[in-house]
Amino acid sequence: MKYARSRTHGGISIISAFIDGIGGAFSTDVPMTVTVREGTCSQEKKISEDLRRYLSISTCFRFTVESRIPSGYGLKSSSAYILALAKAMVVYSGKDLDDMSILTASAEVSKMSGFSVTGALDDLCQAMYGGYCLTDNRKMRILRHGRLPELPVLVCADGERRSSGTLTVDGHYRNAIRRVEDLAFSGRIFDAAVANGLIYGSMFGMDLGLMNRMMKAGALYSSQSGKGPAIFGIFPDRNSALKARSDIGFGIVTKINNQGIRYWKYDS
Repeated sequence: MKYARSRTHGGISIISAFIDGIGGAFSTDVPMTVTVREGTCSQEKKISEDLRRYLSISTCFRFTVESRIPSGYGLKSSSAYILALAKAMVVYSGKDLDDMSILTASAEVSKMSGFSVTGALDDLCQAMYGGYCLTDNRKMRILRHGRLPELPVLVCADGERRSSGTLTVDGHYRNAIRRVEDLAFSGRIFDAAVANGLIYGSMFGMDLGLMNRMMKAGALYSSQSGKGPAIFGIFPDRNSALKARSDIGFGIVTKINNQGIRYWKYDS
């Protein structure tokens, strides 16, 4: 039976784009895989139908999702999902579409579906290319992307989930977030991610105790991933990350991921 499959990854916020549209994220090696097959149009899910319209694909699809990314915690699961689905549909149909066309369609459907206020081009970009991405989500432009050291990361997803699609920011945070942008564009990606998490943690709350435990366990950097509530720690070696997880009692030990989206097509 003919089917197509694509694999993306979750990520962590560098700059959350809610305030002025400039966003950034880096990729972690926590995968999501979407498999698509031809289906009946009457039973097709709306997100697949919406993506087809933007991608000018006539085939109706059914699909399955396998994911290790905790959803609703600021770890880019929605963007990984939409991009993986879009790419698998394109691969199945054999259409010759460039990356930006797929990213744009995914961002538009992300907004339509209520997954994101901004379209989350930054999150989609890290899922497409791996490494880190800095983007202008209002103008739909990728400003910079590149590789990062593949350091171990501990991600702890705990607490009440937060929806990006309904997020509102009250207060005058523009100057603060511009300092975060300065850090990111000067190459201090991890410093920017920490500062960004602290800003959004001051708005919505964050688990400072969990962050403190990561730092005590040897994390080089620790903060909240954007709006959260997930807390991340970047460690010098895997053993330190494993020990931190043991001390904390839960979490996913992974690493920074520089591998972009992967995809396969099967005709048997």
